[in-house]
Amino acid sequence: IKKHKVLNSTIIFKKNSILVIGKIPPPVGGVTVYCERLIHHLRGKIKYNFYDLNNFNFIKFIFLLRQYKVSHLHTSNVYLRLIFSLYGKIIGLKTIITYHGNIGRFNNTKNIIDYLSIVFSNIPIAINENSFVIAKALNSKALILSAYLSPIDNKVIDIRLLEKIKQLQINSKVYLTNAFNLSFDKNGNEIYGISSLLKMFSTIDSIRLVIVDPSGNYKKYISDNFEQLLDVAYWITEMINFYELLKISDGFIRNTTTDGDSLSVRESLSLGKKTFATSIVKRPSGVIIYNNIAELRTMVVDTKIKTRFKYRNKKNTIGQLLDCYKT
Repeated sequence: IKKHKVLNSTIIFKKNSILVIGKIPPPVGGVTVYCERLIHHLRGKIKYNFYDLNNFNFIKFIFLLRQYKVSHLHTSNVYLRLIFSLYGKIIGLKTIITYHGNIGRFNNTKNIIDYLSIVFSNIPIAINENSFVIAKALNSKALILSAYLSPIDNKVIDIRLLEKIKQLQINSKVYLTNAFNLSFDKNGNEIYGISSLLKMFSTIDSIRLVIVDPSGNYKKYISDNFEQLLDVAYWITEMINFYELLKISDGFIRNTTTDGDSLSVRESLSLGKKTFATSIVKRPSGVIIYNNIAELRTMVVDTKIKTRFKYRNKKNTIGQLLDCYKT
């Protein structure tokens, strides 16, 4: 993807353009990949500018918002969501916020702040049914849209990594999981549940777990706290094209304690892979859902479970967003 110009302190009136706000890789994560794909798919369809929150400056940001009629925010920062929606009300900016995580996943204080941002935003967008119910109760203009946008490049996997995966597949199946970073939920549990997966796979010989951990923080956490489990999986601690890796894998596991509309789950389904995920939120059709790690173990070793379903995003997400952008 071409490098996008990051807007800075130069103030140019862009009343006929849309301001899209978020982050693009690096680092690689569900939201950054979504933003990268979004601005790619908007090309030629609408005039827009992109503000990269990796270079965030509060004063410049506030001045920048005044130059637009419509702005679309992508961030998990509840304080920035509220400031954005409130300031939009003051200056007459049409504010659109996509809530990429599960609404209500924070502690009480942060949840209240998040709920207020939903109330004050013009169009809050939820990405799963659970979140939509909450958003709709707070704002009648709330929408639900999938967080899945089709991949935009086919960057090849390093030949050494490709050979390693093929080597693992000589004697076993290869299942993938990924973790954008080491994170814990409001109850202190690992959001991505990697240590639970490692314990489970330490008792399974027929399947090898491959963990994509681009930050490297999860591998360090496991090394420090569960050293005996470190070698249960093959670790990938670099930025890679996860979609291309999915193509040569045998399945994918999303062992999260909270979620939005997982991009990796949608991609795995689109390739017809066995796709396992927790029941913490409503999952797309075709996902093999489990309630606990014991259920997952039974399912992954059951060779009779097959996935013939291939996910296709029937709704035109970009078209729906373009409708939202109209003033």
